[in-house]
Amino acid sequence: KQEVEHLRALEVDAGMELRLFPYSMVTVSIFDDYTRTVPEWTGINVNRNTNRGGLKLRVKPGGGRLEFNLAYTFSFDLIDESDMFAFTNKIGHEIRLNAKWRLLPKTAVFLEAIQQINGYLDPTGGTEAIKDLKTSSLIPNSDSTPLRLYLGFSGLITPRFSVMLKVGYGNAFYDDNDSYNMIVGQGEFTFFISPLAKIKGGFEHSFSDSFLSNYFVDERAYLGYDHFIINRILLHLAGEY
Repeated sequence: KQEVEHLRALEVDAGMELRLFPYSMVTVSIFDDYTRTVPEWTGINVNRNTNRGGLKLRVKPGGGRLEFNLAYTFSFDLIDESDMFAFTNKIGHEIRLNAKWRLLPKTAVFLEAIQQINGYLDPTGGTEAIKDLKTSSLIPNSDSTPLRLYLGFSGLITPRFSVMLKVGYGNAFYDDNDSYNMIVGQGEFTFFISPLAKIKGGFEHSFSDSFLSNYFVDERAYLGYDHFIINRILLHLAGEY
């Protein structure tokens, strides 16, 4: 009971987005998302601060048949109040380019490229942290420049059912040791129950950075429900495995 009480904390999840000229050929957006959580894997009460902020540029020439989206994101992932887990602290940059061609008003093919730069703040690779955790080996933190390239399709199959499919190539490009170098992809469906309610689900195969090794393969299945109430309040339920 004392251990459970010791892990109690206030968590925060907040975000904002400002769109300039949303109905013009060129749209600029400024966004930021911040979360403060208590990671369960630490076993102690420490706070993890994650922030993603940046700029988005959307260009829709020729009446919207073509659409280009360019985004830059700066992020940090920091744990405070504990030197034991300082080796997990890192910062990142991401450049995302998406080019879409609308074959029909609600059907399109697209190309997407995502380039990231991840850098750990602890140059020792977590040596002291691993000693504190009483493990027999050291974990070197390796910076990386992950690249993901996709070819995809999105569109309505029926008036109430739409799909999004994308498949491509991913490489983690770690400075040291092994890197993920294989296929990546995602499939997603949306069922519109009514103009105010929809169900969305899908499956994604990708890879993610890990401070306990270079990377881990991520197989994610998810399902969500959105419902607008009086056209102003959004009820959102979601789960994933």
